[in-house]
Amino acid sequence: MAKNNGYCNTGKSAATFAARTSEKAIVGLGRYAATDHIGRGKGFTTIPGMGFAQNFSYILIQVLARILGISLAGGLMYLLVVYGGPLLVKLIFYFP
Repeated sequence: MAKNNGYCNTGKSAATFAARTSEKAIVGLGRYAATDHIGRGKGFTTIPGMGFAQNFSYILIQVLARILGISLAGGLMYLLVVYGGPLLVKLIFYFP
């Protein structure tokens, strides 16, 4: 009967070692990423709570700012398509 010379066990142990090492690295990286390194969490706990009117006005301002930003981006895209497209076509066919 031929000897196996441990090739199967060596491959299995190498795969196990690689799996454990990569798991430790990924878990360590995840823990590092989730850790509060500068103490911002402590600062959030000392902020006084806002009332209903303050919360509502803050949310309303955020929504209006987003709508304004989306409208501005849409207007710029409109200008790009309406004026930039024909200009690009003109430049392509003018300078062959």
